[in-house]
Amino acid sequence: MNVNVYSAGRTPLLHIRYMGCNRKPHQVNVDPMLRNSYIIHYVTGGRGFYNGNTVERGQGFLITPGHVEEYHADPNDPWELLWVVSEDPAMEQVFSTFDADPSTGIFSFDYISAVCHAGDTILLLPRRVISCAELLELFLSCYKHHDQSALHATEQSRVAMYVEFALQYFHSNYQSSISIGELTELLGISQPYFFRIFKAATGKSPKQYLGDFRLLQAKKLLSETSLPVGQVAASVGYPDALAFSKFFALRQGISPQKYRQTVK
Repeated sequence: MNVNVYSAGRTPLLHIRYMGCNRKPHQVNVDPMLRNSYIIHYVTGGRGFYNGNTVERGQGFLITPGHVEEYHADPNDPWELLWVVSEDPAMEQVFSTFDADPSTGIFSFDYISAVCHAGDTILLLPRRVISCAELLELFLSCYKHHDQSALHATEQSRVAMYVEFALQYFHSNYQSSISIGELTELLGISQPYFFRIFKAATGKSPKQYLGDFRLLQAKKLLSETSLPVGQVAASVGYPDALAFSKFFALRQGISPQKYRQTVK
């Protein structure tokens, strides 16, 4: 049996056009053809071949628009699959997180039960057209396990994740008071360890990086707007205008007012 469920409408988030699954003894075989969609295939049972490469239970393969692909089940042990189809360009970024082999497009995953559950949900749905948000939620019920697995990957990948999260945290919260202690508590790591990996990755301490980023945003506001200095200060995380002016002068060598005069 081969079943698809489609989305109706669109979402401002990632748009999934449809998801589907098969159950034995139905064999999924696709002759060489040019694909115009991003497609994720999860193999939850059996085995098959993707462009001549073996793909088994606990593996999957990614299809990118504009490429000729072919895949077929092993006739002696036909695979069970769950597939996700989208034309949304944002899927390219999603694909990059799967760490698929660059030459084959094959990846591994360790959350087979979650993928099987999504397939069971598809089979039990009373209708074959659901809202785009519901279909996205169904995909995310699988992807969230993939995303969590990155937290338990190699030390190198964990370090990269910690640093990336910290950078995003600084960029999103620089207008507010930021505690490095709270940040490391969120990540579940010690402050000395965080300081070490952050400086190794960026060349700056967390405090220095945050200060430089706030200074950059302040300079933009001073040069591109007519906001009073007090409002500029508050907009970059300094509710105290005097403290901001001292910070700015220490970093830039002149006061915020004089800097504004030099760039306008």
